[in-house]
Amino acid sequence: MGSSDITVNENVSSTIACYVDSNPGSAITLLKDGILIKKTWGSHELESTLRNYCNDSGVYTCTSVNDYNTDGASIKNIYYNVQCKLY
Repeated sequence: MGSSDITVNENVSSTIACYVDSNPGSAITLLKDGILIKKTWGSHELESTLRNYCNDSGVYTCTSVNDYNTDGASIKNIYYNVQCKLY
């Protein structure tokens, strides 16, 4: 799945989406810096909306697995940077 770099402005909502092409559907997880944010089962997508505060910056990871992933989960890292306003 690879990785992506994303930069967003502070206090502007955005959505992180994990899309999976699998049959049957997959268990999909979204983690931030290794901590579980959201999970769904038997699905092809998972979305999470962020308000984009400075502490939302980090590495978000989408993983997916189903009964046929014999070589392990598919993983994509999203390097997410919130540009904070200087006051």
